[in-house]
Amino acid sequence: MDASARRREIHSLIERYLKEAQSRHKKPLRPNTADVRRYILKKFVADCSIYHVGDITLPKIQQWLNRLKAEGKSADTCWAHAQRVRSFIRYLAPRYLPSMILADFTVPEPAAVGRKNWVRKEEVTRILDARRRP
Repeated sequence: MDASARRREIHSLIERYLKEAQSRHKKPLRPNTADVRRYILKKFVADCSIYHVGDITLPKIQQWLNRLKAEGKSADTCWAHAQRVRSFIRYLAPRYLPSMILADFTVPEPAAVGRKNWVRKEEVTRILDARRRP
């Protein structure tokens, strides 16, 4: 990996990652899902002062997750954020980051009992639209 790869601007790589994830043939990301992932990844790079791909390190990832937990984020939120960052870093390695960057990384445990009462955005919109009609 050459030095110029490590200096790649991080925001353009986030956008490339999300664009490719939305256009892949197997399990493409929905636009709303991409927006949530964009928020998480931009929060990660902003909170950790990451401007270039070479600024990403395992200690920064761990410190960020520890900070989220200390701020009172739920176990499920910390787990989800870790999953999203890990997926992005897997996309970056080995082209822009060392292939072993995640060797000692462990995703925090999610809550013992997950949420089970999900309602899709489309269903909520349909219910609200029906309620608004006279």
